[in-house]
Amino acid sequence: MTRYVGVAKAARLLGISRRQIQRYIHEGELETFEGRLDVEALRRRYPEFCLDEDTLVERVRHIKSSAFSRRVSETVTPDQATLTDQLKRTKTELAVTKGRADHIQEVLDELTVRMRDLARDMDSDRREQVYDLLSWLSCKLHD
Repeated sequence: MTRYVGVAKAARLLGISRRQIQRYIHEGELETFEGRLDVEALRRRYPEFCLDEDTLVERVRHIKSSAFSRRVSETVTPDQATLTDQLKRTKTELAVTKGRADHIQEVLDELTVRMRDLARDMDSDRREQVYDLLSWLSCKLHD
């Protein structure tokens, strides 16, 4: 199986400039395939050429881990259509909840008015109890 390496990496591993490798390619001393160099041809020309297997293994490990994280991200992060549907659903739920909260506030306001009206006709002890209850209710609503 033929293995290839990029020009920049080959230059770095050989300790020469990319320009020098490009010159060899241009002069026909090295051949490229889709912009990459054959590892065996490099070894024939430069016996000291050593493709660091650890680097390749590390690169494969990096590619695998980034591919996994991308899959997880794609799985966890919904697409735009799903997010749009969730946003619409949430807006609807918010509107319904706000409507219920407004209705409850109206009922509590009416209850407060009715309890004050009742308290007017009560003796002072009962009236004080009703006002204490209204005060408690007001505090609980504003917590």
